[in-house]
Amino acid sequence: MSSFSIFFEDEEFSFLFRFPVQKESIFIIKFFEIIIYSSWVPLIFLIPFLFSYIAIFEIKKTYLIFILLDFFLYIISAGLIGIFLFYLFVRFSPILKRELLPIFFGVIFLVFIYLYLKFGKPEVFKIFDAKSIDEAIQILRRAGTMSPYFLPSNWFFSAFTDNRNILHVFLLLLAFNLFLFMILTVLPFEKVHHKSFIKEKAQGGRNPKFILLQKEFKSFYRNYSQISQFIFLILLFFLYVISVRGKGIGISFPIWHVMIIYANFIFVIYLLITVSVRFIYPAPSIEERGISLFFLAGENPLNFFYFQLILFFTFLIFLGYLLFFSTHFSLKVLYFKDLTLLFIFLLPFIIFIVTFLSLSIGYIFPQFNEKNPARVASGPGAFLTASILILYLLLSGFILFHQPMQKFYYGVETGFTFYILLFLFFSFILLVIFFKILKIKIKKMEF
Repeated sequence: MSSFSIFFEDEEFSFLFRFPVQKESIFIIKFFEIIIYSSWVPLIFLIPFLFSYIAIFEIKKTYLIFILLDFFLYIISAGLIGIFLFYLFVRFSPILKRELLPIFFGVIFLVFIYLYLKFGKPEVFKIFDAKSIDEAIQILRRAGTMSPYFLPSNWFFSAFTDNRNILHVFLLLLAFNLFLFMILTVLPFEKVHHKSFIKEKAQGGRNPKFILLQKEFKSFYRNYSQISQFIFLILLFFLYVISVRGKGIGISFPIWHVMIIYANFIFVIYLLITVSVRFIYPAPSIEERGISLFFLAGENPLNFFYFQLILFFTFLIFLGYLLFFSTHFSLKVLYFKDLTLLFIFLLPFIIFIVTFLSLSIGYIFPQFNEKNPARVASGPGAFLTASILILYLLLSGFILFHQPMQKFYYGVETGFTFYILLFLFFSFILLVIFFKILKIKIKKMEF
């Protein structure tokens, strides 16, 4: 998605073509821009993974260096493949509309996943049928990766599972990237740039009552990158709902069933965090005109913030309950009524905190000079937002998991009251801190 919005739709790219500069240089600069914007999220998750990997397997330092190099080459391979696929589609498509691209690749993605799950039958899914912990461990050891052998993700994963292949993986990824890079540097990008991407003139007759509502939701479809990311996220939500239906675990220990229930709840919140960082955080940066109008009219700009907060919270609460109910009650696990009621009660509160933090940090660290929401959602402010929200989610899960851990693992009967109050107090303090910073920042805003 980033490849398309930068290579085929970015006005800066067409501007650079007017100068007597080698297109290979433009390509290299823009390509590494894509890598920076798209790789910081997996990098966040790679760091704690590497710490645990080093602690458990006690690998050599030389292996660690190659793993980091393999990760860098793996990220580059994803960017190169993305650029090449979109080039082929844009270059040879007889009828091209940018709205068709995410739908087309989304359908290909779902078909590929379906065929692979149908005929590949990954070993990892057999873990849900395990009758003991030892059997589950054996299944995980045989599982490997879900990706087929011809994909770079399979090569990268083999570097972790078998240290003897670590140099082979490095050379394979390096050769693969060099091959694709040489092909891409000779392709005529200037011939496909902005091809058929001429916006139609806006039609009149819009209802004024919906103009403000439509303006706010433009953060979801303002440009190609936004709408395609949103479509792919919806597809991933759908895939997750389908994949967990009827899933459980054959192990009879209640603590394992509790862990699955908690894991599903936390992952649902994580999906909502992804939406909030990608679409809610950039909203203030791309609404400079609307915020400035409140200042010029002598209105309190916090009213504009409250409007956006209510709007985005309503959207996330609908999406959150839809995901939670469609996954929680379809899991093949022991039913715990108290945990279910707890999650139903806490879900809107957690979603409100996620929405508030995403939007407030967008006001605290605005990027009014950047009109591309995809870049705003990949900048340092987005990195900070994602880090704070993920840390909040993990700490919340850690606090709320104490009661079932004491009850089902240690056999100590304790109530939920203390842990719920601790969680609410922790969330309230976080809310107050960012609200204070938000009020100070809004008073000092300059346009």
